[in-house]
This record gives sequence, C-alpha cells and structure tokens, in this order.
Amino acid sequence: MKRAAALDRRTTETQIKGRLVIDGQGRYDISTGVRFFDHMLELFTRHGGFDLTLEAKGDLDVDQHHTVEDVGITLGETVLKALGDRKGINRAGYFVMPMDETLAVAAIDLSGRPHAVVTLKVKARMVGDLQTELVQDFFEGFAGVQGIRPRVAGRLRARRAPREDAAQHEGAAVIALIDYGAGNLTSVRKALTSLGAEYATPASPADCPRFSALIVPGVGNFAATNALVGPWRHAIGFAVRSGTPLFGICLGMQWLFEGSDEAPDVPGLGVLAGRVTRLQGNAEERLKIPHVGWNALQRPRGRGPEGSAPHEKGSAPLETGLQGRILRGLESGAHVYFTHSYAAPVTADCVAATRHADTFSAVVERGNVFGVQFHPEKSSDAGLHIIRNFLEVVRGC
Repeated sequence: MKRAAALDRRTTETQIKGRLVIDGQGRYDISTGVRFFDHMLELFTRHGGFDLTLEAKGDLDVDQHHTVEDVGITLGETVLKALGDRKGINRAGYFVMPMDETLAVAAIDLSGRPHAVVTLKVKARMVGDLQTELVQDFFEGFAGVQGIRPRVAGRLRARRAPREDAAQHEGAAVIALIDYGAGNLTSVRKALTSLGAEYATPASPADCPRFSALIVPGVGNFAATNALVGPWRHAIGFAVRSGTPLFGICLGMQWLFEGSDEAPDVPGLGVLAGRVTRLQGNAEERLKIPHVGWNALQRPRGRGPEGSAPHEKGSAPLETGLQGRILRGLESGAHVYFTHSYAAPVTADCVAATRHADTFSAVVERGNVFGVQFHPEKSSDAGLHIIRNFLEVVRGC
C-alpha cells in the first residue's frame, strides 16, 4: 500500500490543499503564487521520488511569509500522516549534493523532537520572485509541528535547542510567548533562542503570573486579536498593572491601543491611548499600501495629542537620536522590516516614528509596556538589538 495523505490547511491568511504520495514517481502539480517557490517544491518532489499536488492561496498582496511558512507546516503535517507508524524506516538520514555552484548538505531526524537548523549563505534578498529569508521559515515550519528535525546547510553545526520547558526553571527570567493563532511564533522563537532567552508558550491565561514578561506577537488582520478578548485580555492586563513587562510585535503592538478601524468591534488591550487607522499611501511618490519592506526609525520632534491620527503627508519633521530603553544603543536612521496596512498614531508614548507618506508610531514605550510595528525578528542586527534591550529590561525588573 502506498504511503499517502491529503493536504488541507485553512487559516485567516492561507488556504492550502492537495495530496502527497511518498512512494511516488516524482510527479507534481504545484501552485503557490510564488513561482520560484513552486520551482523549489517541484525539485523537492522530483528528486525525492514523491507525487505532490499542492494549491496554496495566501495574502501575497501583503507578504510571502504566511504562504511560505504555512506550506512548510502543511507539508510537515502531511509527511507525518503519510508515514503512519513509521515501521520499516530508519530514524535518521542524510544526503550530500555537490553541484557546480554550491554544495548542499541535508540531514533529517524523525525522533519526534521538533527543531531546525538552517545555514544558508545566500546574500541576495530575492531569488526570482522568492524572498530568500523565508527559506528558513519554510524549514522551521516543516519541522516545528510534527517533530521532524531537519538540518540544511553548507556544513552542519551544533545549536542550542529552543527552551520550551523553561517555565520550570526556578529563578530564571522566563518569557511568555502568547499564542493566539495569529502568527509569527516560529521566527520570534528563533530570535529568542539566538539570544539565549528562556521562554515558553502558556497553555492558558491562568499560567501568565508564572512568567517574568509577556510577548504578544502577531501578523494579519486586527480581527485575529478577538481570540484574546476575555480571559487572555484580563490576565495580560492584570500582569501589566502588576508591573510585568509586555512587548507587542506588529499586530501585537496595535493591540496595545484602544482598537483599530480594521476591526471596529474588536477591542484592544487599551493600555495605550489612541486608535489604529489605515495608512493612506501616496500615488505620486509611489508609496503603496500595504507598507512592505525596510524603512528607517527616527525620533519625532512634534508628537500629536493622545489619540490623534497619524500625521498628515509631508508633516512632522523627525529629529535625530533615538530615545527609550527599548532603543538604547541604536542610532537614528536604523532600518527595520515592516509589513502592514494599518498603524498607530504618534502620541506621547511614541519613541520612534517612521514615515510612509504618513508618519506613524513605529516604536512605543510607556512604563513596562513596549511595542514595535515592525518585525524585529526579521530586522537583522537592529531587530535583535531591540529584543536584547527588552530582555535587559526584564532582567532588571
């Protein structure tokens, strides 16, 4: 009997369906909307001797991240189902592929302990129409759900495993990474691991008091934060009022405010005054919405009143020099990676602003509450520096 399984994954951002036959003949019918990604999956299928039918529809108008990572997650889940009880196969294996322009080395372990190490030396940001930084997200998604441990590299190297049992360590500063189904947990975990941070994902709101700090990540529509309404909102709000540091990332930062025009009926946490509104863009300057890509952090000179809308186009001159504990050691003009259509107003809590036709809050800080509109875990050295600063705040509490 052929080992096979159906693919079916539906989220707010993606819909993926198809079928995988492990004992196949290298046949494929693949469509993800990212042509070079299709090409990679076709090669994976042909050289692996699989049969793969896969159709993925995602929010490519916003970013490729959801599509690429969710395809990895879906393939990982499907491989696990197709293998069944895994009888008659080795636990681990490896392959070395020498080619004219590169040497590829891959190893895989079916032990059931999820972990991924991906070492790439690709300097180009894009290969064809694929963002190269997402290759790692694909493999981490593939490995993270079902306990496959791949290593893909020019050379193999050791790496500390994610500390998902860290909440059991007495005396350590342990971060709670809140999972409400909206997003970028894999990449945030990777960044925390690289910085040696202890973290865990609480199973319920009742677990929050056990942690030294909270991180609320997120990507996508503000409506996704509806999952936090109720016990989670109460527990996180109580933790903040008790002095626990809170760090909101991208959608998680928007949630710190009172609400968003993107989902008017869904309340934010409300620890920061103001309401999130849609960016307007500027056709003459070819500034499109969504705002996707690298942009600079600057300190705003004139801050609008609390709750005001983002500054009008061309206004709000920006000063040099960044302020705030979360930005300590960063120079004005540091570039970070954005992908969003809505933004928070520039208020007294804004410590760094960014201009994309409108000027909006890119970094906020108020007491023990911090937030960034961009993805620090995808913002190279500057982003890791910001996460490291937050960890220093936590250790100092």
